[in-house]
Amino acid sequence: MTHVILSGSNYIEKETDLFLKRNKITAWIRPNGGLDFGAWQFLLHARVIERADHVLLANDSVYGPFCSLDRFLHRRVGLHYPAWGMVASRVGGGHLQSWFMLLSRAVLETGPVRRVFALPFADMTRDEIIRHGELGLSAAIKKAGFPLHAAWSDLDAPHPRLLPATNPMHARWRSLVTSGQVPFIKRELLRDNPFALPGLRHWARALPPGTLFDPRWVTEQARTAHTALTGASHHRVQAPATAPRHQMERPQPNIKARMLYRAVNAADMAAGMAADRLARVWPTKVMHGA
Repeated sequence: MTHVILSGSNYIEKETDLFLKRNKITAWIRPNGGLDFGAWQFLLHARVIERADHVLLANDSVYGPFCSLDRFLHRRVGLHYPAWGMVASRVGGGHLQSWFMLLSRAVLETGPVRRVFALPFADMTRDEIIRHGELGLSAAIKKAGFPLHAAWSDLDAPHPRLLPATNPMHARWRSLVTSGQVPFIKRELLRDNPFALPGLRHWARALPPGTLFDPRWVTEQARTAHTALTGASHHRVQAPATAPRHQMERPQPNIKARMLYRAVNAADMAAGMAADRLARVWPTKVMHGA
């Protein structure tokens, strides 16, 4: 069963309602507070997952997927990995990035995890939600005795003190997309590019061949959001309800952080180009792992 939370909405538009009904998705309307953890907390309190063996928690901070998710959400993933995410990162402390996590009932029912979802997220700032929600949830999962697994992870990176941690969804976005290892891209990266990474204007060129994702959807979504905020011609457009201002504030990275991310991004891009050249020279050997 799939549930979608429309935080801050007063009604469901006809086109959205038809899509939800066609795909047998249950929609919930709630005030917009607590960001993603506030929304998930709302569903947990509504007791809609009591019969679920596994629960996939996801938010709208990414575009995608750029390929089928079947290989990521195969039954054996849930059986072997009680706590699995698309990305595990060392930034801020080892954790699963909260925008895509698959958790088993056994994990969700542990005391440490239940205490995390009992926190007052609606009263927290964005940084507090990240600290107590995203980072705190992974800490609680480990405290309950479950390891963290992910499609991409640097938790076991060699020489961590020599290699500063970066968010791979920014610094390594190109290789994650082209390889299909993480078939998503962060909306913040395309919208704000906080680390001033080069080449994002042509991000769609990194999409895998045969993808069903149309890059024009990103442009149209950005245009729609801008129209809703500014109004258009003689039509009154209701601005989308956003989270409280104290939960929307984002600190800007300093010059040192930007230089680090640009360096990692450049190395990642160079490695990808080298792999492409190698595949063209020895395609058969590369395919068979020779």
